[in-house]
Amino acid sequence: MRYDFGSDNTAGMAPSAVDGLVRANEGFARAYGADDVTARAADQIRQRLDADAEVRFVFSGTAANAIALSMLALPFEAVLAHNAAHVCTDETGAPGFFGHGLGLIGLPGFSGKIDPLALKAQLDEPEVGHRQPPAR
Repeated sequence: MRYDFGSDNTAGMAPSAVDGLVRANEGFARAYGADDVTARAADQIRQRLDADAEVRFVFSGTAANAIALSMLALPFEAVLAHNAAHVCTDETGAPGFFGHGLGLIGLPGFSGKIDPLALKAQLDEPEVGHRQPPAR
């Protein structure tokens, strides 16, 4: 058996997921997330997380990551991450697109961990109008 962890969309769906999709596709339903299947899925997520949260479904991991980052910062700000973090190496312009200009600042560090001195240096940088400041 071959495993490919390069992306969540490099292989076909699990047979049980395909079966569920076929069952959900029978008949007619309201559009844009107002259907019973979506409502039940959102309820199950809230129940499992024990959280009263609004659940939004997106098509891909890239969309999920970019939208989540856009909730952490204002459009003129930047998110700090390790320079080898997935969001810095594989999401291309998605955070900026979904975050209306949100920036990413990659920081160095050994073995995927941000170097504390590099983080401090970035946070100590004065805010100027020609670069995005870190979100606070």
